Amino acid sequence: MMRKKLLLLSSVAGVILAAVLLLAGFLRSPLAPFLSLWSFVAESTTTLKGVWLLAYDRFSRESEQRRLAESVALERSAYQTLQNEITQLQSLLGRLPPDAGTTIMSGVLAVPPASVYDTLILDVGQKGGVRRGMVALAPPEWWPVGVVDIVTPQFSRVRLYSAPSTRLLARLGEAQTPILLTGKGGGVLAGQVPQEMAPEVGTVVWTSSLPLTPIGRVVRVEQTPANPKATVVARIAPNPFTIRRVLLTESVRMLPASWWREAAQSPVSTTTMPAAPTSNGQE
Repeated sequence: MMRKKLLLLSSVAGVILAAVLLLAGFLRSPLAPFLSLWSFVAESTTTLKGVWLLAYDRFSRESEQRRLAESVALERSAYQTLQNEITQLQSLLGRLPPDAGTTIMSGVLAVPPASVYDTLILDVGQKGGVRRGMVALAPPEWWPVGVVDIVTPQFSRVRLYSAPSTRLLARLGEAQTPILLTGKGGGVLAGQVPQEMAPEVGTVVWTSSLPLTPIGRVVRVEQTPANPKATVVARIAPNPFTIRRVLLTESVRMLPASWWREAAQSPVSTTTMPAAPTSNGQE
């Protein structure tokens, strides 16, 4: 029974296969053009798709390049604008590169007692063009108050003429009375002169070098009958506790070169002023 069924199924399958083969052979000729057209359309579609993908990829790359170019142009414009503003501010503040000038406006970060007596900590250093030996001028009269003795890349320090144990040869008033002043701290210097040569309060104190440069005023004169000398107390202008900015310059050389060298090399040691220099301002 099973064998008969298998023979029947085989016969049916053979008939169906023969019918399919006959039909395919019969339809092959009429369908050949359509099959060729379908193949051509499929190949053309694939080619067009590839061309479109290449064009899209190129367009995308060009768009990205344009976007990047515009971004770079904007960044360059912003950078140039910032550089122009920095240059303008540097010009206004006097903060120029070391080879662009010798006048630098600096803010004061710390004054006594926050800083060591009598020193000022400035917010400009070597990168801003500050060099050791530069003179610090302070408002409102812009008289010299000290000298730069320590310089770091970002900050610098000014030692005031009133720093303890610093000695300075000076002259008093129009009479140019010579006096050896010693720093007492707090912006104060003191020295002695004969009583008959004692100045009045308010007399300007000048450095002994040439050209003469004012550094302060006499604030008190102490005299006693038993002492042939009068003690002169002077104060640098202005009060160091109130200084908020200084102007650093190398154009004011009111002290002999040896003083600058010793001040720069030994910022915490006692500095004794030498004798008055010759008329050219050098030793």
